[in-house]
Amino acid sequence: MSWLFDEVDDYVTLADDAALTFPDGDWTVAGWIRLTDNTGSAFQYFLSWGAFNTSDSWHWYIGEASHGVIPNKLNFYANTTAGGSLNDGVDHVSGVNVGSSTSWQHVVVRHTQSTKTLQYFIDGVADTSWSYSGATGPINNSGALVFGKRDVSPTDRYYGGRLAEFANGIVR
Repeated sequence: MSWLFDEVDDYVTLADDAALTFPDGDWTVAGWIRLTDNTGSAFQYFLSWGAFNTSDSWHWYIGEASHGVIPNKLNFYANTTAGGSLNDGVDHVSGVNVGSSTSWQHVVVRHTQSTKTLQYFIDGVADTSWSYSGATGPINNSGALVFGKRDVSPTDRYYGGRLAEFANGIVR
């Protein structure tokens, strides 16, 4: 079973819960995406929690096909409770053009606290990896987790396609 989003006004929210908090430690988020249309020059957010570029927020999205910097690329952006960015202000995008496929794709982002590293896996294959130097701390937004659009979103940040089986794996 999957959810279908129309890239116009469809989205789903999941109420805040302690189980959603990313600890100051290791964690993983994984799920299945299947884009129906990636035309445009903005972004399609499939998961978002909190206002972009603020403490206690994270966002997972794809650059649309005509985006000037990250066309068809997967991007994960997060800011911690301590005020640090797990991206150090830089887009860390997948090496695979996930946005150019209309097939089901399994996407994973994994955080390893001991090395301050994040890494993508796409369809079971290790992809882009990056380290960060920003402050560490948990990510614990008090709002709802949003599927299918950017939280506190402009109108051009909706997702067009299907999402299935999203889960987090948190080592406590």
